[in-house]
Amino acid sequence: MIIKELKKVEDLDAGIKLWNKNYTKYSLKRDLYRQNLLAPYSGLQVRLFGGFEDNNLIVFAVIKQPVVELVNYVGPERGWISLLVADEGAGSKSWRQMLAYITEELEDAGAKFISYGQDPQNFLPGLPVDYEFEKEAWLEAGFQAAGLESDLRRVYEAEPDAREFSDESYQVKQAEIADRKNLLNFLAKEFPGRWQYEAENISCWPGGLFDYYLLLKEDTIIGFARTNRQDGFYKGPNVNFGGKTGKVFAGLGPLGIAESWRGKGLSTPFLQQILKKLYNDGYREITIDWTTLIEYYKRFGYKVVNQYIPLQKELN
Repeated sequence: MIIKELKKVEDLDAGIKLWNKNYTKYSLKRDLYRQNLLAPYSGLQVRLFGGFEDNNLIVFAVIKQPVVELVNYVGPERGWISLLVADEGAGSKSWRQMLAYITEELEDAGAKFISYGQDPQNFLPGLPVDYEFEKEAWLEAGFQAAGLESDLRRVYEAEPDAREFSDESYQVKQAEIADRKNLLNFLAKEFPGRWQYEAENISCWPGGLFDYYLLLKEDTIIGFARTNRQDGFYKGPNVNFGGKTGKVFAGLGPLGIAESWRGKGLSTPFLQQILKKLYNDGYREITIDWTTLIEYYKRFGYKVVNQYIPLQKELN
């Protein structure tokens, strides 16, 4: 097998075709994978690799790594395997050869830790439990399982209930261009890290800022939430597996309340009012991805539809 770095869109499409054949339930839509891999976030390097026999692609991999220190988040010491698929399956000779190859590439570039999934502009937060039989191959390669993440979904047949806030000084609004600076300052203070980094990048896309909702207390941001819509310009991962019911669909998350305002009963009316706004905009199927808060969202009628096992490895 010959492994080489891919530099043509047709090779990317062939790699995704191989992924979609092997992971049918987790098939990736063209708009999403081209966005995530060909228009990466700032400071992030994306590399694609293919393994070939007789000019046929038999294994495909995507790795990601920061090329600079991402403020409040992570630096080049962290690498991600975004996708890895072999025609003969996980644990096969070609799969193991590709995994060793991309691990060395990440290590040579300064990575000390590697995760499978959970990357910026991620597709999956880990190994789907549907393919847990593959976990042994990852464990043999030195990776460790770290918890369980879930995707949740609900279809709304009627307008959802929306509890009111305790007084009229609270307001839920869709973010506008003028809100960008205040939103980013809020995230840098309250949620430094991935959510801040995502917002810095997504808010630069056409319409990207409008997918954010703000919880205001007398014009001061005390909470935020992000939505993704099937017809939005920016495609979030929580809409990739949407539309299974044939309904118009959207995604919700992340959502966060400022630390000093937690425990005041604000998250429920904030969530409900966003869901009501989505319903009134025509969205009937809502997916909440990559969460451990199963019991919380069950209160709102959400059910688990996908689950994943995060995998991580520390390099010597």
